[in-house]
Amino acid sequence: MIKIVLTRIDDRLIHGQITACWVKHTQAQ
Repeated sequence: MIKIVLTRIDDRLIHGQITACWVKHTQAQ
């Protein structure tokens, strides 16, 4: 059960980092 929660949190963190990088890249152009 704990593993599932940690995996979901990790998934959100990774998705957040990708979104942040994409936003920075888009604004830089």
